[in-house]
Amino acid sequence: MNKSQFNCMAEALRRCVVFHPEEHIKDVWSGLGTYTNYKSVLDSGMMQYAHVKNPRYKNWFSLTDKGCKIVQYWIDKGYGAHSFDNFNCVDINMRFDLPEIN
Repeated sequence: MNKSQFNCMAEALRRCVVFHPEEHIKDVWSGLGTYTNYKSVLDSGMMQYAHVKNPRYKNWFSLTDKGCKIVQYWIDKGYGAHSFDNFNCVDINMRFDLPEIN
C-alpha cells in the first residue's frame, strides 16, 4: 500500500470509528475529497464513489468489499480502538499490516 492509499484508508478508518461506530463500514461515506485525492484507492479498487460523480469538486467516497476487508482487519487488530482526537495517533504500522485479499 503506498502512502496516498494509506492516507485515504486511514481517513476511512477514522470516519468509521469516530462518526459511525454502530453502522456497517460498507454503508458509511468514508471519504471526502477530489478525484485526484482518491485516485489511487479508486484505481486499486479499495473505494468507490458513494453517489454521483461531481467533476472538479469534492465527492463522497465509500469502501468497496476490498476496502472493507482492510478497514475491518485494522479494527479487529485494535488499530481503531483508540481515540482519534489527535490524528497523529494513527499507527504507521497499519500501512504494512494488511490482510490477505484475493
